[in-house]
Amino acid sequence: MDITVYLPDEIGRWAKEHDVNLSAMLREAVIEERQRREVVDIGGESEVHELYTEDDIGGHTVRLHGKEIAYDGRHVTAYLTEDGGVFVYHGDEQQLYELGDPADPNPDPGYGKGLRPWFDDDATYVGAMAAIGEKAIIDVGQA
Repeated sequence: MDITVYLPDEIGRWAKEHDVNLSAMLREAVIEERQRREVVDIGGESEVHELYTEDDIGGHTVRLHGKEIAYDGRHVTAYLTEDGGVFVYHGDEQQLYELGDPADPNPDPGYGKGLRPWFDDDATYVGAMAAIGEKAIIDVGQA
């Protein structure tokens, strides 16, 4: 299929000067995006999860529409929602957190960031990342 793609002059010149194969690069990017979307499309796998939460407005039940993508075997469960959001429910704390950037590999335990700080087990983390169509990043050798 013949498609016209616009690039700003500066980027187009740079690509031409550096012999960048734009056709191959675009093809690979589209294939990768298609694969990511196929993974993230939860279709008939969506369920309604009723999660009891305690927060500043008191205790209440949240209905989350999506699928479970990871469970740590104790108290943390990650969900992918029908609209593509990623949430983590901490059962011991009875808290539900929406992740701003699920692919953020920062191991900082600050809530709202990525999936990494929620799962100590690398296999659980890698599986959760695959379920949202992202590649897991695991840091090693840090002091």
